[in-house]
Amino acid sequence: WREGGADYYGCDCWGLVRLVYYDELGIVLPEYGPDDPRPRERIVDAEVLRWERVEGAWRDGDVALLTAGRAPVHVGLIADGHRLLHALPSGARLDDLRRGHWRARVRGVYRWTAVARS
Repeated sequence: WREGGADYYGCDCWGLVRLVYYDELGIVLPEYGPDDPRPRERIVDAEVLRWERVEGAWRDGDVALLTAGRAPVHVGLIADGHRLLHALPSGARLDDLRRGHWRARVRGVYRWTAVARS
């Protein structure tokens, strides 16, 4: 774990998403620093980037936006269609989204599209 990190020396939740998207898909996602005034939900803002909300079956690589209370504060990657790969201060882990408290925290799941949204 490293706040604001996005490499193999350490990363936070958004850094893990950025690292996987770059290494596996060749997609460079924007960097958000700890002093960035935008809320975390701007990470997958369809008006700014190329994301579309997924209402049906999730695919590997989709990005889940999760809440703590009402605030969207955490992101992770969908793996195996139902698990969440995410980085926490305790380390990176996989959690099953079909049950448990993580499922209740999912605010939305988003998929990167090839065409910019207008």
